[in-house]
Amino acid sequence: MSAPGPFMELLLRRGAEIRSQIEQGLKMPFTEVLELHTGDLQAMRQKPITFLRQVSAACTYSPLLNDPTLPSDVKQRARTILASCPGNSIGCYGEAGGILTVRNSVAKYLEQRDGGIPADPENIFLFNGTSRGLSFILKFLMATGNSERMGILVPVPSSLACQHIITLLGGAALPYQLDEQSGWTVWSEELRRVLEEGCGSCRPRVLYVVNPGSPTGHVMDRACMERIIRFAADEGLLLLADEGHPEDVYSGSLQLLSFKRVLHEMGPEFSSVVEFMSFNSVSKGHIGESGVQGCYMEVLNVDPTVLSHFRSMVATFVSCSLPAQIAMEVAANPPDPGDPSYPLFQAALGQPPDVFYCLRLLQDTGYLLAPGEEFGQKDGTAHFRMTFALPIKELTLALEKIVDFHQRFIAEFS
Repeated sequence: MSAPGPFMELLLRRGAEIRSQIEQGLKMPFTEVLELHTGDLQAMRQKPITFLRQVSAACTYSPLLNDPTLPSDVKQRARTILASCPGNSIGCYGEAGGILTVRNSVAKYLEQRDGGIPADPENIFLFNGTSRGLSFILKFLMATGNSERMGILVPVPSSLACQHIITLLGGAALPYQLDEQSGWTVWSEELRRVLEEGCGSCRPRVLYVVNPGSPTGHVMDRACMERIIRFAADEGLLLLADEGHPEDVYSGSLQLLSFKRVLHEMGPEFSSVVEFMSFNSVSKGHIGESGVQGCYMEVLNVDPTVLSHFRSMVATFVSCSLPAQIAMEVAANPPDPGDPSYPLFQAALGQPPDVFYCLRLLQDTGYLLAPGEEFGQKDGTAHFRMTFALPIKELTLALEKIVDFHQRFIAEFS
């Protein structure tokens, strides 16, 4: 998670003040402050996945492999993981790009996700979180490019983490605006405008996309993804995709497609040409292990010589922690129907208007949301970000209270 901006810091400070006042006995119309802006599921009181914790525990403390209270599939998974670790211990250094057992599971998951499109474990790399993986990729690209400053096209609104990383590494962040009126889509004309303006100060090399969007929550349709792929192909840009899990999209008709699948279905003209890297993280969605900091990356269509150099660099500088790899193994390879663990696994002022709105909401309800100003929203618009990580009963109550607040807020200020 990126460091909060000034508006979010204001809200967090005020939230801490209110929390302290409640602890000191001051009467409020609510009993606690809930930070509904964060996607940290366990901070929102969601229970961790039992199967994941049991496998992690058995890998960490091997005597549990003989514990009769642990399900047999938990112990078998732990033994499989440990057999891939040097010395059969997660305390040893692992393979720099990730142990093969986990990379095989990720490859199998990607093939299932994409309807059978092959995934090569040798093109999969494991990192301690998306931010570290992204930092390594950009640092590598800047080190192997020419002396001109590298430009990266980044969406807004979005988390500012990517822009901060680019700035710290000496690159140029080139923000392209998502079009809210058409469902936060990306238009080629906007990408072209940003690209042409950026050419005066840097060498644009990467097109960064986020799907599903954050904080917008939108999911790109196929037409939008095809536009992005064509633009990357036409301009010779590396397409860098931060993507989510299809099972974390809650809509009866909406389908979360991967860029890899769309790229493949557009035919060899694109699927064999566009340089592509895709990230996914165990911090997101139904697994929700934000503190574990594990992510995987798949690489496609990168020049073999460059990819070989990349592997050498990974081997020299990167070693993903084995606890993080265990979480990725479970995320990519959950229990199957019929396994002992399957049933339990399934059960799981002068301020911008939106800052003012979020402050009033915090003071009236104890719910802390993130204002759109935190994410680079378009001028003249106002939004807030709320995640849906609360248990369903508490989420229903929170939504009812927010609706009530909103109606009172509009009545007061309209």
